[in-house]
Amino acid sequence: MVQREKAGDSTRLKLVSLLPRLRRFAGILAGDRAACDSLLRTACQAMLADSHRFQRGTPFDRWAFAELYAHWLEALRDHDDPIAQGRGDGTLFLAAFSGAAKSDGEIVATVGLLAKLPPQQRSAALLVYGEGFSYEDAALILDTTPQTVIERAARALSAHIGLTGPSEGAAGQGAPVASLYPNQRQAS
Repeated sequence: MVQREKAGDSTRLKLVSLLPRLRRFAGILAGDRAACDSLLRTACQAMLADSHRFQRGTPFDRWAFAELYAHWLEALRDHDDPIAQGRGDGTLFLAAFSGAAKSDGEIVATVGLLAKLPPQQRSAALLVYGEGFSYEDAALILDTTPQTVIERAARALSAHIGLTGPSEGAAGQGAPVASLYPNQRQAS
């Protein structure tokens, strides 16, 4: 019994340290503040109750993000209008990408763009570009293939470039295309 309580306390401490990152991800998925907070609360309660499901050797953040994503999918299945759940509230995305933006204008453009993207593209972009997960780890979180994550993130990036123009988008700011896809080998 004491061993189980220590594991639960450890899980609780790790979850507390991940809360800002998990909240960003819940916001990207849920689309509005009330749904974000509800999803985060439900997922964290389940992770604490089922902490025994965490497998040693697995990065804790990857497990927590995957559990949050699984709870979001479950909530979508139970919702009367799952399509409406894909619409986003742009203010939730500000914290997710503000560190990558160069100016206030770019932040506003990024927030507006993210709100318009489907949740699959938003989540792939956040996990890869915002949270720094590899394509393989993002694929494990989203329960899909790395190729699918690459395609979703690329669509999100191309939508950003298409809306802001090539001179204002990420590739137009002097960043080499190879750096946008760090896990891909550059064709010669």
